[in-house]
Amino acid sequence: MATGLIASNIYLIAASQVLAAWFHNCNREAAARDFKLRSEQRVLYAQTVGYPA
Repeated sequence: MATGLIASNIYLIAASQVLAAWFHNCNREAAARDFKLRSEQRVLYAQTVGYPA
């Protein structure tokens, strides 16, 4: 539930700044390696924010 609430807040902030946001699945293992997460940390989803096309 917390993940959904955080994602919705990011959508609202992005919209207020005229940015686009996309909540999506990702390669969790690769993302964890790329971000150098500790063993007790894990990636749930990804959210991309940027300028709309």
